[in-house]
Amino acid sequence: MKNKIHKKMKLKTSIKYGIIIGILAIAAYIGFRLVRELTSDKVIQEEHTLYQYTLQPKADYLVHIKENIVYDGTIQGEGLEYSRNLLDYIEVNFSTEYQSSDIAELQLEYQINAYVNGYKYINDGKAINWSKLFPLTDKRRVAVSDSYLYEEAKVEFGLDDYEAFATEAKMVTGMNISTEVVVCMEGTLSIVTPNGNLSTPVASSISLPILESIFTINKSGVDPVNDMIVDQVDVTVPINYKLVTLFAVLFFICIIAIIILLLITEAPGTYDILIAKSRKLIKNYGSRMIAIHNKPEQKFRQTYELNSINDLIKISDEIQKPIFYQYDEISIIEDFMLHVIDGDNLYLYHIY
Repeated sequence: MKNKIHKKMKLKTSIKYGIIIGILAIAAYIGFRLVRELTSDKVIQEEHTLYQYTLQPKADYLVHIKENIVYDGTIQGEGLEYSRNLLDYIEVNFSTEYQSSDIAELQLEYQINAYVNGYKYINDGKAINWSKLFPLTDKRRVAVSDSYLYEEAKVEFGLDDYEAFATEAKMVTGMNISTEVVVCMEGTLSIVTPNGNLSTPVASSISLPILESIFTINKSGVDPVNDMIVDQVDVTVPINYKLVTLFAVLFFICIIAIIILLLITEAPGTYDILIAKSRKLIKNYGSRMIAIHNKPEQKFRQTYELNSINDLIKISDEIQKPIFYQYDEISIIEDFMLHVIDGDNLYLYHIY
């Protein structure tokens, strides 16, 4: 009678419980993360801007020249090369524009000054050897309570006095060095707010070489300045429900996986073990075996039961006879028996 077909998946007990322990470990970790996500109060520090501002300094200039036969008009704009012989005077319009996020007490103190410098270049840097200050305006002070401040100051200057001083300074010092004039709006903007105080320098300028037949004018300190007052605030991070949902789903999947594993698997019985051994024998020694569908109708004078497959193989090799087994769709090898026939002698090996 055929053995009953087993519906459940066969799995060794050690492997099954190893898998279950692994899934439980994963589920425990997921559960820990889930509980921690739900119960822990995460606090992070965030910067809150209490006050911020932008300061935009400018130094716009025009070069006024004498009437001549070369150029049309007597005003030249920025970014050109200029003739010293044709120069009449230079007009500079300094301005400072301040915009902030809130009203504050603003105080701007500044003065327009000219500096005549003697300098030389050392290692790609300008080293000033001497400098002379020429104030162009008195000190000025502007105070307002506002979120916006705009201050403008215009000056005009020629180069004759500065070049005369530079020529004399070079004679006195004996230094044959380059000279320049720097005209700048320099001062300080003080900002008083309920959340703290700020102070920023104001230093926009133009510079040009003197005692030269051709010159250009460079600007500096005209980039916008941004600053702020910030406060560090502790913020409780809200529960990440997407992460909580993910952990909950993964935990549920782990539990379902364990239940399914317990329902669809069972430990292999003796019959299952014999089938596994039969498959292994055919895999290892199938080339030496012959499968038959019917047992030979023969009576044997002597039947020998052997202790191992190796003994059966030795007999097969000695008498030059193949190993037979009756094929079975379920058990693979009918009755789990292999045999070698030598005349009226039968050699048997029971798989166990």
